[in-house]
Amino acid sequence: MTLHQTQFPATPRKTSKAADILLLVFFLVSILGMLAVSLFLSLSTLVQMNMDVPWVPPLDSPLPSFMLAAGLFFSGLLLIPSAWQALRALNDKPDEPFHFPPLRPVVLVIYVVVWIIVAVIAQFSAETRLAWLYLPLLAIPGMAIPVFILVRLGTHRLSLGTRQRAAAIFGLGLVAGPLLASILEIIGYFFSLLAGALLFAIKPEWQQTWEQLSRQVERAPDLDQVLLLLSPLLMDPLVIALILLVVSVFIPIIEELVKPVGLWLLRRNPPTPAEGFALGVLSGAGFALLESLLAASSSGGDWGLAFGARIGGGIMHIFNTGLMGWAIARYYHDRQFKPLLRTYLLVLLLHGAWNGITIGTVIGGLKVLSAPGQVDLAGGQRAVTACAQA
Repeated sequence: MTLHQTQFPATPRKTSKAADILLLVFFLVSILGMLAVSLFLSLSTLVQMNMDVPWVPPLDSPLPSFMLAAGLFFSGLLLIPSAWQALRALNDKPDEPFHFPPLRPVVLVIYVVVWIIVAVIAQFSAETRLAWLYLPLLAIPGMAIPVFILVRLGTHRLSLGTRQRAAAIFGLGLVAGPLLASILEIIGYFFSLLAGALLFAIKPEWQQTWEQLSRQVERAPDLDQVLLLLSPLLMDPLVIALILLVVSVFIPIIEELVKPVGLWLLRRNPPTPAEGFALGVLSGAGFALLESLLAASSSGGDWGLAFGARIGGGIMHIFNTGLMGWAIARYYHDRQFKPLLRTYLLVLLLHGAWNGITIGTVIGGLKVLSAPGQVDLAGGQRAVTACAQA
């Protein structure tokens, strides 16, 4: 793959008024929606912590709600530059070429040291009384710093086209990519539920077993106990095969198509392949960041390990989307479909392999949880931490 392609024309800087209006409306609605949901979650959780509401179940822990609220609030703030640039484009304000300055080694070291300090504090202070207050604040740099470093390294000495285009691509990767992926995955899960209902109709005894297991899971005090209850089912070879089919085939097929959503929209004004790679990195970073921030709301107690576990997923998302951005840009220039197809199959393989390794780690962790007296090299980490990588 060659990023610097001199035979391709420079990126046009002008978009249509309709596209600028749609982008601006989308970003404004996303900002308001994220901030509103964040505020609602925070206020409702505070009410549950301090008041007994008859129709509301008791709150086990306020931390997941505050984690989700902090992630949505931070994501909403990140969209403000995208909305601002869309407004400038709509008003025909001058645009300019954009690229990140080189990341100096001393600055990189500072970022890494800050991240390590944040991860260590989160790891060893998660059980304190005020963890619900400061852990969400620690989760933001814990998840965002690695993504920022990967973006700076992945776009080193590469042009991102123009400032307005870069802001739009990042904003779409942050919101539109996860939204489209969630919609398509929900549709897939709906058909899976239909298949499960049909299976229960054929095998009524399975439905009784599932209902009994569901009641036990509802009474489980924490995620470790949930995984322990589910371990006999999850370690069944047929169930493992079905899980791998979903997470290593179905999910990658969807996510690798929608992560570069902004690049697919540039058919009339395509970037150069080098810019496509850089913009793909930016779009993948937005996707990875939101996924990490939302996943933090369901992580276990090992917060420092969870921050570290997300780095691998961030590398995979950012690198894969960069490759797809390069392939999409090249296809729009030379109309050769085979390089695009080969690249798509490659990122599917990488994504599927990563998810498969994660599932293997989870299964190893389940073996450790269900048989703590035995040593399992595949389950070196706790299953909860492994789940944070998915």
